[in-house]
Order: sequence, then C-alpha cells, then structure tokens
Amino acid sequence: MSFDLSDAQWAGFSIVVLGIVLLLATVVRRYVPLFASLFIPTSVIAGFVILLIGPQILGVWTDTDGAIPGEVLAIWATLPGLLINVVFAAVMLGNKLPKPAQIWRASAPHVIFGSALSFGQFALGALAVALILTPFFGVTDLAGSIIEMSFAGGHGTIAGMGPLLAEAGASDLIDLGLGLATISMVTGIVFGSLLVRWAVRNPRIQLARTTPLTGKEVHDLNNAGVDPSERDAEPDNRGMGPVTVALMCIALAIAAAIGTMSLATLGANVPVLIVFTVIAVAWSVTALLFFGPRIHGRDWFEHAIADFGQSQGNVATGFVLADMVDPQRRTNAANAYGYKQLGYEPFLGGGLITAFSVPLIIAWGSLTFGLVSLGLAVGFLAWGVGRRRALDRASARASATDAARS
Repeated sequence: MSFDLSDAQWAGFSIVVLGIVLLLATVVRRYVPLFASLFIPTSVIAGFVILLIGPQILGVWTDTDGAIPGEVLAIWATLPGLLINVVFAAVMLGNKLPKPAQIWRASAPHVIFGSALSFGQFALGALAVALILTPFFGVTDLAGSIIEMSFAGGHGTIAGMGPLLAEAGASDLIDLGLGLATISMVTGIVFGSLLVRWAVRNPRIQLARTTPLTGKEVHDLNNAGVDPSERDAEPDNRGMGPVTVALMCIALAIAAAIGTMSLATLGANVPVLIVFTVIAVAWSVTALLFFGPRIHGRDWFEHAIADFGQSQGNVATGFVLADMVDPQRRTNAANAYGYKQLGYEPFLGGGLITAFSVPLIIAWGSLTFGLVSLGLAVGFLAWGVGRRRALDRASARASATDAARS
C-alpha cells in the first residue's frame, strides 16, 4: 500500500489512522467483557489491533505489508519517546499542593517503599542477567535494568530509552522491554485483584471497604461536592472534557509503542520474558506482603497495594488498585500515592536514575550494578522499617502521656 504524500501529510494521516484504531479498540472493549473486567486500557487493545493488521501478522499471512503503510508505522515508532514528556508533565497538573512538609509526611512511606521496589527490580534483574541469562541464553549484559524500565517505567520509558539502547548496540532490548511493559499491565491488574480479594477475605487485615461507615463519614459522603472529572460521565455532557483529551494524548504513546514492537524478537526470547516476569511479580508480591505493613503502618494494605500497582504497571494501575480496596477513599492512600510521584518519578520509574542505569551497566557490568542496587534496596527497606518503628514509638508515648494527664 503506497500513497504519494508529503511528510506533513503522512504525519497527519498517521494520527488519523491511530484515532480510527483507538475507536475500533473502544468497540472491542465494550463488547468483550473480559477486557473491561481486567481493566485492560483501550490503548493496549489498540496496540494489539495494530499488531494484528500490520506487517507482523496480517502481512505475514498475506505476504504483504499488511493494512498499515510503512510510513505510518515509522511515524508511530517515534511518538512514544516524544509523548512520554506529556506523561511526566501531567503528573500533578491542576492539583493544589500543600506545604512541602505535609507532602513529605503523607508520601514518605510511598517514596521509600516505591524506591525499594525499583532498586529491588534493578538488583534482581541485573543479577539474573549476570548469573543466568547471559551465560545460558546469551542475553546482552545491558539487559540488567530492563525489569525496572519496563515494569515500573512502562512503554513510554522504554521508547524514550530507545535511542540510548540502540546506540549501545542493544536495540533488541527495545522490543523486549515493550513486551515486558505490556505483560506488566496485565500482571499488575490480575495479581493486584487477587491480592485485593485475598485481603478482603483475610480477618487479620482491616480494610476501609469492609469497615462500617461512621455517622460522620456518611454525612460527609452525602454532602460531598462533585469532582470536576466526574462531568465527563454525565449523560448530558456529550463533549470531551479536558481530562479526557489529556488522557487520549497520553494513550497515543501506549498504542504506538505496542503496535510497533517486534513479535519476532519477542518470540525468540520467550524464556527470557518468562524469567523476567516471574522475578518481577515474585518480588513485588513478596515486598507487598512482608514489607508493606512494616513501612506503611496504619491502613497499610490500601497504601502498599498502590505501590504494588505502580511497580507492576504504571501510575494509573496503582490508582485502580487503591480504589478497588478503598472505593470511597476513606483513607488518604490515593492522595499520599499521588504526592509520591513528586519525589519518586523524577528519579525512578523512568526518571534520571532509570536513564543512567544503562550507562552505569556499560561502565560497571550487570553484576556490579546488581550488587550496588541490592545494597540500595536494602538501605531503603531498613529506612522505611526503622522510620515506621520510630513513629509508632512516638505515637505510643504520646498516647501514654495523654492517658496520664486524663
């Protein structure tokens, strides 16, 4: 399929085609309940639609280039690296921030726990590469940071790191990372939902959603104002609100990233995908159950499940899981998790440290990088546990003092 178009026309045409694919994915999600029940985003479905009708599946079956021109695919391949800037710019856009001290008190456990999760992903991934994947499967040593880049970072991060990986001679890691990022969105929701159901049934875990509302809470909920974002759901509001438009722009990065990844590369690295996925899921689940209550303290599951979601998918996955376990937002988990992004995102999950991980592996090798990351993960965990114990002791002393006075 070929058209005689200018570069500007190709750019515009590629956006139009992407919009059509997103519309088609919306229809698919509406009439396939499984996708909605698993909270699979429309953008992810659109990415697989692109794979299906593109050169890698339809093209192979019909011995053609598929239904999508190569010029369109080339433009789509550049979008994720550009639009990841929109994702970071929109993290706290429109929110009125409290004082820095208040932000830190609320978000400190999230920042500490999230950092420990990310450095743990660096450590386990790099050590797996150095000790297993490189010797037995021939995986490049530069794959040491791919778990953190894809699971905590996501599609946009992998695409943004693409030029650096290609320059380092590891362009196959781009497709491997996109595959892992797609897997992470599914594992985050599936395993997160299973953990929420387990917590609801566990009598030893007190959750906000299973605790009866107090009289004051009922009054507050009945008299709560309408959040501006809820206007998009009103039947009479047939236009798209600003939040919807912003989310559509960010979704373009995920549709374009998934649709342009190489299935051949993924097929040749199935054992590697399995090893990385098992490591990433096992680490996040273990950290949630063992360190979550020791770092977050009160309402620990509501807070820790959000960090779990981010370590397994992206920021939005964390909010989805937090709302599953606390749908009426009776705790401050959602707000504290949102504030976390101010101290976490600039450095990890696609931030500066994530960006520097590849140059550090080039300089040190995955083994040294993994050991250093392991030390940092242990350090953050020790900080989080020690901080929580100190706060609990201070709270106990305050309670004892109040009791003595009364």
